[in-house]
Amino acid sequence: MKKLNNKGITTIELIISFVLIIMVASSLFSTITAYNEKRLVEGYKAEILTYKNSLTKLIQDDFIKIGVTKASYKRYTSGTTSNNGYEILKSNDKMTIYQIDCILEDGTPRRLIIYQQFTKSNEHITGSTTKDDYFMIEYGTPDLTKGTVDAQNEQLIEYPLPNVGSHKADNGLIAKDLTINNVLISFGQDETYSTTNILSIYIGFYHPELSTKYGINIICPINYKGSGTEKTNSFDI
Repeated sequence: MKKLNNKGITTIELIISFVLIIMVASSLFSTITAYNEKRLVEGYKAEILTYKNSLTKLIQDDFIKIGVTKASYKRYTSGTTSNNGYEILKSNDKMTIYQIDCILEDGTPRRLIIYQQFTKSNEHITGSTTKDDYFMIEYGTPDLTKGTVDAQNEQLIEYPLPNVGSHKADNGLIAKDLTINNVLISFGQDETYSTTNILSIYIGFYHPELSTKYGINIICPINYKGSGTEKTNSFDI
């Protein structure tokens, strides 16, 4: 009697081979996914860092290299009545406007404006119920010959935050992943913003997936007096 050829692949061997292939493929897929996510996050970091460094250098070249002789600060919030040309915002718009006006030592005016508006979400329960997230930084030379602030600001350059992701809030409005979460403007120890000699500007950025906090941080003297390369410790306000 002839013996059967048992050298073929059995059903069990096929199943085991298939399971092993699935396990290897799943492992490779997880590795590739983790790598792509890490690469995406690193790309976000690089984009935010470039934005932060570029804008910081732009402002510091004016404030530090040329110098500031005068500075003033105004803050507007939703529902604030203004006679200075600002649009009166509805109470549920929830926009905050930070405006810093400076006069450089060469007599040129400079204006820095930060717009901060959160839509209502789990992270910002007091946000707007009708508006998407909106964050913008404007900087440049205002046209002070114009009568309204909006007209003066037409020459300012807009610097929108990098678009590094967004999602829909529960109300269907768009919430940005990268936000301006903190703005701090101070003039030394004086809360009246009139009799100090140091201007401090901090614009903080936040992204839920990035462990590192980013922000524009500028500190400059106001009306610093020095002679040549020899600097003194005197300030005029």
